Amino acid sequence: MTLVDTDLGFSFDQSIDRNGDDMFSWQIGGFYQWTDNLTTGLAVVVTDGYEDSSRRVEIEGTGANFIVQHKGYGALEGLDTLLILNKAIEYRQGSALGDELDYYDIKLSFTYPLSIF
Repeated sequence: MTLVDTDLGFSFDQSIDRNGDDMFSWQIGGFYQWTDNLTTGLAVVVTDGYEDSSRRVEIEGTGANFIVQHKGYGALEGLDTLLILNKAIEYRQGSALGDELDYYDIKLSFTYPLSIF
């Protein structure tokens, strides 16, 4: 049973499955603001549940994110950059996807507010 889709607020954050059947997941992390424009963070996620409703394949996963956020200033004021480096591993004994899945993700995004009116 999934009560909250944890991928909605921070989609493409991690490859690790957090929305399986009867899935329990928790995440904890922290950030440090080095300057007014530069922040770094580290977050860890742990999951435990099943691949589907048949409950034949149990999923146990662990992942970590390293996050760097930069807010533009000067001529680039308003340009925000977000970099996320992710490493995760899942154990799925008997799964068609394999018994052990390793994930490595990199997310890089640039945002700039654009006023039309």
